Formats: sequence, structure tokens, C-alpha cells
Amino acid sequence: MSLPLLVLCAVAVLCGAIAQRVTGLGFALVSSPFLVMALGPIEGVVVANLCGVGSGLFSLWFTWRLIDLRRTMRIVAALLVGFAPGMVVIRVVPPDWLAVLVASIVLIALLVTLTVRPGRTKDSWVLSSAAGLASGFMGVTASVGGPPLAIYGRLTAWDNREFAAAMQAVTPFILIAVVTAPSFPSFAVSGWVTLAVALIAGVIIGNQIAPHVSNRLAGRLVMTVAMVGTLLALGRAILGLVSPSA
Repeated sequence: MSLPLLVLCAVAVLCGAIAQRVTGLGFALVSSPFLVMALGPIEGVVVANLCGVGSGLFSLWFTWRLIDLRRTMRIVAALLVGFAPGMVVIRVVPPDWLAVLVASIVLIALLVTLTVRPGRTKDSWVLSSAAGLASGFMGVTASVGGPPLAIYGRLTAWDNREFAAAMQAVTPFILIAVVTAPSFPSFAVSGWVTLAVALIAGVIIGNQIAPHVSNRLAGRLVMTVAMVGTLLALGRAILGLVSPSA
């Protein structure tokens, strides 16, 4: 890989790690466009997802004390269960049509959620499990698992620092399918080291920024990330329907 492309990848990973540490979401959303530009559509997405897992796990070093373990484990357990129906459905329904349907529903839910005052819904085992199920299902069918969790966090007025900490633990499970990716990037060792350094630096920078971001602003950032991610998933699916060869 040429030096300019390696620098582009490193900057993308750095910015993605900062976003994920501050909001709990958004690594792939921030980094994928640039990684895909540098590495191609398949390997770029794989690298973005792998680095997203790494960013989430490293962020736990700073955030684990803030994690509501019971709440987070309920979400993770439901998320893993949500993978199963998603895997079944994608074998029956054409992927692009399914992604359009799922992303459209979530987009409507996001817009409705924005009209609801945060905290008007009391947290419960049923609600957190439903959010986890939806996240797992949407992760498989539309490749975006964060929006249902963002909706849940807003409805229950989950403190954003605690939400971000929980998402660092949840993200590796959302991206668990990456481990079996059919095309693994063939980077030189120096390339992986560069990306690892950028990732670590991004998390550390994000850790310095996070305490200075108000809960209200952080909540807006989370909903913005969820909205943009859903719109991109919808756009990709529509593009796939209009131009199957694209």
C-alpha cells in the first residue's frame, strides 16, 4: 500500500475511534467511506468493522466502571438471539428489499423518537431486550445495529456517559460476524501497526474529549450518528435495487 493511502486509512481510524469513544457508536460510519476508498468495498468494510471491535474493547479500559452490567448483559443476550431470525429472513427475502424495509422502519422510529421527550419511558427488562433483539436483527439484515440502541437510550434517558460505556461492550458483539469475513485484508505488518497506533491514539483523544461533552450534546450526537447510519443503509439498499451491478 502506498504511503498516502496508509495515511488516509490511519486518519480514518483515528477519527472513527474518537467518535466511538465519545458517543459509543459511529466508528464504521466515520471511517468506512475513507477505508472503502483506500481498500475497496469489501476489505474496507472488514477493516472498519475489525477496528471498530478493537476500538470498543480498548475503550473498555477507560469506561468499564461506568457500565451497568445487568442492563448491558440483557442487551447483549437479546442481540445475539436477534441474529438468528435475521439469518433466517435474509435467506428468504432479497437482501436489498429487506434492508430497505428494515431501514425505513427504523428511520420512522428515529423520527418519532425525536418528538418524544427523553425519559418519558421507564426502563424495563422487556424494553432493553427488545432493543437488543432489534439491534441484532438489523445488524444482520441492514448491517447497522446501533440505531435501535440509540432509540432505547433516548427513550429511557440513559445517562450518555453510561450509554457510551455500555456500547463499547456491546459493539464487539454487533460486529461478531466479521470474524468469518470471506476476504481478509492482506496488510503488511507495518500497516496493521500503523492502524493500531491510530486506533489507540483515537481512543485516548476521545477519552480526553468525552468528559467535556455535555449529556445533552452527547445525546444529540448519538441520535445524529444513528440517523445518518440508517440513511446510509437505506441509500445503499436502494442503490442496490436500482443498479444491481453497482
